[in-house]
Amino acid sequence: MFALRDGCQLSLRTRHFARIYLKMLRGMVLKNFVKFKERYFFDFSKIGNGPYIFVGASSTGKTAALEIIRRCMDDKLNSSLTNRCSQDNIAYAFCEFYIDFPAYGSRVITGIIVEKTDIKRKEEVGAVGGVNKDSKNMTTEKETKFHKIIIYSTEDRQAHFLSKRYLEKDDGSIVDDNMVVKLSQCFSEEILENKKKQQTKEFYEIRIKKLVVDSFVIDVLRKIESTEPVTGKGSSNNPDCELWEEMQKRFVGVLSMRGIGAFQWTRSNLIGNENKSKNYETACNQAEILTSLMGCNIVDKAKETQILNDLTNPTRFHFRRDPEYVVQHDSRESMSEVLSAELGKEKQSVKIYVRQNEDDHEFPLLKTSVGVLEAKQFSLIMAHKSFQTICLEEPDRGMHPQMIERMKEVLYQESKNKTVIVVTHNPYFLDARSIENTFIFFKEKSCACVKNIEGLLKSNPVRKFIEIEDLKRILFSSHALFVEGKSDKFVLQTLIRHVFITPDNKPKFLSYEIIPMGGKTIKEKIANFCKSINIKYGFILDRDAYMKTENRAIQIVDYPSFRLRNDRFHSFHTIFFYLSQKLQKEKKTFIWKDGNLEDFLLSNHGKRSDLTHVLEVEDSTEITDQLKEDIKCSLNDGLSVEQSEKLAEIIKEFKGIERLWKFLKSLG
Repeated sequence: MFALRDGCQLSLRTRHFARIYLKMLRGMVLKNFVKFKERYFFDFSKIGNGPYIFVGASSTGKTAALEIIRRCMDDKLNSSLTNRCSQDNIAYAFCEFYIDFPAYGSRVITGIIVEKTDIKRKEEVGAVGGVNKDSKNMTTEKETKFHKIIIYSTEDRQAHFLSKRYLEKDDGSIVDDNMVVKLSQCFSEEILENKKKQQTKEFYEIRIKKLVVDSFVIDVLRKIESTEPVTGKGSSNNPDCELWEEMQKRFVGVLSMRGIGAFQWTRSNLIGNENKSKNYETACNQAEILTSLMGCNIVDKAKETQILNDLTNPTRFHFRRDPEYVVQHDSRESMSEVLSAELGKEKQSVKIYVRQNEDDHEFPLLKTSVGVLEAKQFSLIMAHKSFQTICLEEPDRGMHPQMIERMKEVLYQESKNKTVIVVTHNPYFLDARSIENTFIFFKEKSCACVKNIEGLLKSNPVRKFIEIEDLKRILFSSHALFVEGKSDKFVLQTLIRHVFITPDNKPKFLSYEIIPMGGKTIKEKIANFCKSINIKYGFILDRDAYMKTENRAIQIVDYPSFRLRNDRFHSFHTIFFYLSQKLQKEKKTFIWKDGNLEDFLLSNHGKRSDLTHVLEVEDSTEITDQLKEDIKCSLNDGLSVEQSEKLAEIIKEFKGIERLWKFLKSLG
């Protein structure tokens, strides 16, 4: 049998459910926080695919989502209230956890609810003490109520729902309203579903996914408002306070701004022999993760050493702390309390030295490469015996790609029994195993949006037709241009770099990713995928994608909505003109008028000899299929910088270039 803390026993048949669904942070729901106007659900309950990856452009909400998780992990007074998308609407965030703590049930739900901002109008007191009721002398005062909530059960299956209320004053300060409300046990049991059999898969489904919606939050606020506060409010011996503390000890977030250097450039006034000692000391003081966890008994030393050696292989790095002592960390104390006590005893700051392999020569921490420092910090965090929910921002800073690949393997292993979330701008973290565990953040009409790639791929089978590397390039781009093959890509790159780019449009055109599709059959699937994550896109295709000509007959294909009255009386040029205009407007598509790319390149008879010379193919007096194939093969082999420049010079005045230029500008 498989035992749980709350006394429940799982049979062999149901161990599978526990193995899959029981992780500390299992899910989050949020709405109206920061720039997230709509309701979003994050599923963190699965294992086997590695860590959860947050990707997206800067300022799209990735770090904000981690901050909301952190604020759901404790009941402490924050220095500020998390921004809301709209102050006129309720904002909420709830997290669901599986815990394995003595004296508590396995499911815990925590949350934050922010009410609408209350604007009070106050009458000013007149000079003689009277009240001045002149509307011009009325003042307004803003006050926002918000609640930190915890819902849990004890080992005797008694359910509890407690809410603490805080106020954000007009000046932005946060004050404790000293009001604790305990809602009915019946309501708490209904939320936790304590009466469900824990031997079933349904029990381990994430409760907040369907439960926490607007109507639920409004109902909770109504119940809080109509319930008398409990006595002994704010008491430190309340069971919920102890549970908050236990949960906080099992969470850590590693922030992206963590450089230890005292200076950032060669012109710094801090560079110089007279500042050497101070710079070394500053670096050690700022390496807070290292000074906090090196020598701490709550870190598995053997595991930490193994992770570090795996990451930096074949080089071994040895870190030494001076003074060398083992920090005896009592689980009831915070790390800051332990360190303050130890440093107070030693009356000196911590110094850290590093050496490579078996070399006796040590060098200061400041002289250690950023990648190695990140590897050391990462190994300490992952070997920590208490951390069960770990959020890492840019953990790969300064790392060689091989180190990142090894880090991924560590993350896959550690994610089997921990919730690990990685915020990154590095495509290396995405692969066939983790792509479905990836959340993409993006902006839409100034609001932040987030979607799980797994959900997108279920509704759009684009993954079956496109390589993972190209899918990654789509996810990490803001603009994507899709072409049929490699030769199209190289020619388009040549035109953009040497013909289309100007100082005014350079940022726009350099942001385009040019991605070969290997054909044209999946264009609609790709278009729908790009729309779903708000990526600007366009297609550059051969003419036969929509228009076929055979025996002087013109046939429009794959575009049933295109119609021309009496089109049999229209010339090829007229039909093509209207077709190309409509494709640009409705399908963000450009088609070559001459046929395919090779037809376009050979369309100027006077430049044909120059073209074949640059591409190093045998010239021909006639345009043959063999000549087209030779040009295509030459382009597929790639172009040198010199070839690219010469090709651009040859084709920049060709018919069709101006139309292509206007099309690219129309994509925005």
